[in-house]
Amino acid sequence: MTDLTQLPWVAQADGNLYAVTPDGNRNVGMMVSAEAADEAANSHNAALAARKLEDRARRSGVTRMTGLTGVQLGHGNTQNNVF
Repeated sequence: MTDLTQLPWVAQADGNLYAVTPDGNRNVGMMVSAEAADEAANSHNAALAARKLEDRARRSGVTRMTGLTGVQLGHGNTQNNVF
């Protein structure tokens, strides 16, 4: 069975979420609105891209990535990390 969490998702105007597979789109689920489905698809695809970038860096032997910044949410949302 295909792991749909490892594939990009698209949202439809009716609130359905689909995983894009080589054999065609497969339904992942339905959200309460098209906006919620779009947000879920965008969040999933961003996390998927980040995981793929991390895996690619690990395979190529990169141990430290420079030039990227990020914010770590924590107490008071004041901690700022540079990756």
